[in-house]
Amino acid sequence: VYEYYIGDAPGTAADTVAPTITIDPAHSASNVAAGSNITLTADEDIRMTGGGELTNENVDALITVKDTNANSENIPYDATVFGNISTRDPTSDVSSLQEVYVRIGASIEDTSGNAISATSATFTTADTVAPTVLLTGPSEIVTGAFEVSAAFSEDVTDLIVSEITVAGGTVTGLSGSNANYTITI
Repeated sequence: VYEYYIGDAPGTAADTVAPTITIDPAHSASNVAAGSNITLTADEDIRMTGGGELTNENVDALITVKDTNANSENIPYDATVFGNISTRDPTSDVSSLQEVYVRIGASIEDTSGNAISATSATFTTADTVAPTVLLTGPSEIVTGAFEVSAAFSEDVTDLIVSEITVAGGTVTGLSGSNANYTITI
């Protein structure tokens, strides 16, 4: 006895579920190293929409990497494809505390022709720039206690008296928070 059929074998169901794309770093991630690769991973084998092979040469056109959001400047990158994983390596440094937007449209599908849904993520890079400080004190010679204002370029935490060095004097007080402190000498 011979059985003939067209399409799926008897008793099997057609694949109707689209692949899911996971972006790493994840959406809303913070403190991401500025030189990190961005990885997009599909949960099954993928190809270009319409059946073409996904390659290092054509993947760049499918993925958007931008500064801050979808309407911002592009961030140049170079892409590499490994099976169902694509890695984006930014070709220019991203800055400290920069928001990075990554998106892939419905431009790839699984081997059954199920296209992915557009997927995006926005993450923030780590703070890699040390704060600077502007010290302002009396302009005349002083012989007694005086105050110095310390204005940092960004909020700082855990500033303590032992971290302040004074030549010819002693720190007797420290007050303030965030980016503004007063030092009594």
